[in-house]
Amino acid sequence: MPDGRVRRDASPYLTSLDGSAAERVTAMEWGRHLGRAFGASGAISALRYYEEVGWVSEAVKETMADYVRGLPLDALESDPEYEPELSAELDDLGESPFDAHAKSLEYVAAIANDNITHQLATISGSAAAREAAAAAGEFQEDIPEPAQAAARDEDEE
Repeated sequence: MPDGRVRRDASPYLTSLDGSAAERVTAMEWGRHLGRAFGASGAISALRYYEEVGWVSEAVKETMADYVRGLPLDALESDPEYEPELSAELDDLGESPFDAHAKSLEYVAAIANDNITHQLATISGSAAAREAAAAAGEFQEDIPEPAQAAARDEDEE
């Protein structure tokens, strides 16, 4: 991985964009969001990053890159005034350097037809458990990382 990033050994969250017309419309909206938030080359870089961290598969990255490349030039101009509107679950990231990525995560979850509230509860729950164990001076090896917690939850469904 470039820049020393380590990808967890798990399958991508969003593996395909082969679905309904509504899914394709959402993907196009996501492409416009990427263009507005990052500009043309930044949008492609963001998609590469999302693949590296396991949000999307290589196939999704390539399809989204094609969508972005097909946008009109005015949709690919980075807008410094652009502030994506985030759902209540991610609102704490608003006006942070991560708000555009948080909005991308909302699009990924919507296309995957997943409940982002459930995923965030799983992630924040394991983080809270690690913090509580550290505060109590307990050994933390038994507390799963967020990806492990999410994987276990999926296995139980």
